[in-house]
Amino acid sequence: MSDKKEYNRKYYLANKDKINESSRKYRLKNKEKIKESKRKYRLKNKEKQKEYNRKYELENKEKIKERKRKYELKNKEKIKERKRKYFQSELGKRFRIYKWKCNGIIDNYNDNYETIYRIYSIQKMCSICYKVFNNEKRIDFKCVDHCHLTGKMRMIICSYCNLNIVK
Repeated sequence: MSDKKEYNRKYYLANKDKINESSRKYRLKNKEKIKESKRKYRLKNKEKQKEYNRKYELENKEKIKERKRKYELKNKEKIKERKRKYFQSELGKRFRIYKWKCNGIIDNYNDNYETIYRIYSIQKMCSICYKVFNNEKRIDFKCVDHCHLTGKMRMIICSYCNLNIVK
């Protein structure tokens, strides 16, 4: 058996370019067939795939973190644009309202979060320092100021004022 393995290894090394070219041509010719085959395999082996992914993530945390960091550095503008589009979409709006509900924020308009969202999206400057909101810099983004006892919304302010406001 080891003789056959040795023979196959030597054959591969001697014909590596030819084999790789043949494989590349096959993949180009049969893209849809390969894609469908992979999809079927993933559907059939969902649990196995999940377990493999969990194991891989546990064993390669640093590698994954580094890859993610490099991607984010390389694609800052693309990511920023994607986030901007997301938070302008209906899904982004629902997510923001969900977060407000989780934080216990209620409005002064009978739990109509649409009203809060409309005020939030219209307001362009901080109600305390009158600085124009700038989501590019992490210090000047919008925050919903609210009473932590009652949960009632007070105003839309910048993050700097939100952190430094006397409660």
